[in-house]
Amino acid sequence: MGYEISVDHAEIHIRKENFGAVLNAIASIPDRMAWTELKDIQRIAKSGDITEMFEHLGWPVEFDSDGNIVRMEFDSSKMGDEEVWLGAIAPYVESGCIQARGEDGDLWRWVLSGGKLKEIRPEIKWPGGKE
Repeated sequence: MGYEISVDHAEIHIRKENFGAVLNAIASIPDRMAWTELKDIQRIAKSGDITEMFEHLGWPVEFDSDGNIVRMEFDSSKMGDEEVWLGAIAPYVESGCIQARGEDGDLWRWVLSGGKLKEIRPEIKWPGGKE
């Protein structure tokens, strides 16, 4: 079961000097994430492997030439606890925008800016004012 989503794009900018804080932020919340084990999250955080952490979350990351995270991919079809862990890491993210589409056609963006996570929904207007 679960809610299926597809991700149109996922850009996120995390400087490498913030990787430790990101790992610690994620390690502090697994009791609120239904699908993962606390021991797995804590083991990965302790190892300091940011790549493994994001892969564990189902969001493999890409790096720029300086070692900063610049993009994520969604490697699942089921939505997990993205709002929980994205909210936890928001203070350590320079900027980010993830556009997703739900199995029912719902469309939204998770925007990370100013240390906060916001969910934004589009307003669709048809030409001629007819709904």
